[in-house]
Amino acid sequence: MKRRRQPPGPSPSRAAPAAQAPHVAAQHDSEDPANMEGMTPSGPDADAEQLPLQTFLPYRLSVLSLEIGRSLASLYSERFDLTNFQWRVMANLGRHQPLAANEIVERTGMDKVCVSRAVGGLLAKGLVSRQTDERDRRRKALMLTAKGMEIYRRIVPLAKARSDEILTALTPGELDSLNDMLTKLHVRVRDVAGREKG
Repeated sequence: MKRRRQPPGPSPSRAAPAAQAPHVAAQHDSEDPANMEGMTPSGPDADAEQLPLQTFLPYRLSVLSLEIGRSLASLYSERFDLTNFQWRVMANLGRHQPLAANEIVERTGMDKVCVSRAVGGLLAKGLVSRQTDERDRRRKALMLTAKGMEIYRRIVPLAKARSDEILTALTPGELDSLNDMLTKLHVRVRDVAGREKG
């Protein structure tokens, strides 16, 4: 006599989905926006979700500064072979020379290393000279050379025109208010930094 074959039972791999079904359903329910109301952020992104970057002033000012810097750099980077940092140094020397490197750091807020590299590049291009101050032998004064001054004078009107173009977004009154607010913030930031150092 032939034995009757028993129908095969469910394999563990096939039974698993049925056992997991309630968990999967619960997971889908928890992801429903209606069920997420009132939930507090958790996990590695919790802090980031609580910081509204669109209204976080330091972030917005930093991004705006970078974008304006790129816009201005397009005027002189290729035409005059200057980096953004090199132009900042030249702009300050053109207005306030002679200046020592540490004075440029203080005026611009640039990192010492960035100023040092920018000055080194300008010296190599013959756009800046460095001389010992006769009144203070320890002070190395930086000045634009004749070539550097010529390039500075060519860039200034281009930079002013680009600035004016950007600022057309503001009324004269808004621009005055913005300048006043930026001055107040600058003073306040230095006060806070001074307290931290002290």
